[in-house]
Amino acid sequence: MRLWDIETKKAIAKWTGQTDWVNSVCWSADGKCVASGSDDGTMQVWNVESGEINLGPIKTGHKQVLVVAYSPDVSKIATGGSYEDAIKTWDARTGELLTTLRQDSSVGSLAWTSDQKKLMAGIENGLIRIFDAITWEQIAILEGHKSQVIAILLFHNDRLLASGSWDNTAHLWNLDTNLPLGPPLRHRHWVRGVTLSIDGKFLATACKDKNTYVWDIHDILNDAGLEDLLSIPNVSVCLLAFRPLPTEH
Repeated sequence: MRLWDIETKKAIAKWTGQTDWVNSVCWSADGKCVASGSDDGTMQVWNVESGEINLGPIKTGHKQVLVVAYSPDVSKIATGGSYEDAIKTWDARTGELLTTLRQDSSVGSLAWTSDQKKLMAGIENGLIRIFDAITWEQIAILEGHKSQVIAILLFHNDRLLASGSWDNTAHLWNLDTNLPLGPPLRHRHWVRGVTLSIDGKFLATACKDKNTYVWDIHDILNDAGLEDLLSIPNVSVCLLAFRPLPTEH
């Protein structure tokens, strides 16, 4: 992994230790640590200032760790993976395994709500599952994608979710109703990443066709008759890394 200086656009550190593709990285909310997940089945936590490994490598039980996601209070890390289809949560300080939620296919993306009461997961079968992060009961399913959900991210008010999938679409979701906001945002190939502008007005999607697309969220919400969701000051988001593309046959 490399740490980059945004202003100079230069790599200022290189962190080594995992033995296969690094599929996912996630900053802790306090900016002190970065968690990483790899195809070697391990998770590690890095100290940003020193570059040393704070935790790990932890053998997660996933054959491949596809996603890592810090909880907002930095107390837990959630992981998702393949060949042991599960969502796991870990103590971010000790590395202790806290919970295991078995799934029926690979888990490729995760997002915590800002109040830490819910955890959302993008699944290989095209579903987005929502779990109560206290009882770990499933409380909702978002249906609309036809293939693996590679990336998800939440607006800061926890009422809107964006997702990208191998089905060549992105979706915006109304979490008040758990329904999509309008028709899917169609692309020419897989949608591998989604993120928001700082002011919350635009959604950017990264496509396997080597293009990035920018969508006007105001237009989408206006068309859906949900103008009340337009006022979103000081939006902050958690950008989730996603799995590298598999070798094509």
